Amino acid sequence: MNEIICKYFGICIIQSTAELFSRLRQGNYDLLEDISTCDLLVLDDFGRERPTEWVMETFFVIINDRYNEMKPIIYTTNFNAKQLSKNVDKAVLSRIDEMNDVVRMTEGDLKKLKINT
Repeated sequence: MNEIICKYFGICIIQSTAELFSRLRQGNYDLLEDISTCDLLVLDDFGRERPTEWVMETFFVIINDRYNEMKPIIYTTNFNAKQLSKNVDKAVLSRIDEMNDVVRMTEGDLKKLKINT
C-alpha cells in the first residue's frame, strides 16, 4: 500500500503518530525537516497520543509548516470530531479543518481488506 501511495506522490512519510513522537523524543530531529519537506505526509492513528503540551506544540509546528507550504497531509483516526477535540489542540484542529476534507470509512477495519495491485 505504501508503495502505491508514494508512486503517485513522490517522497512520502507514512507514520503512526505514536511512532513519530517516539522517534522525536529519541532525538531524531532531522525527522522534522523530512516531515516539512516530503511531498505527502500520512499520519496514522491520529489523536491516540497523550495530549501533553509538548505533543500539542510539536503537532502545531508540523501541521503549520505543511499548511504554510500547502503540502498535503492524510490523517487516519478511529475518533470522531468530538473525541478528537478532547485529544487535539484547537489550533491544530483548526488548521486541519482548513486543509482537509473528511472521508468517513464505515466498512470496519481497513487493514483487514485486501487490495489488489
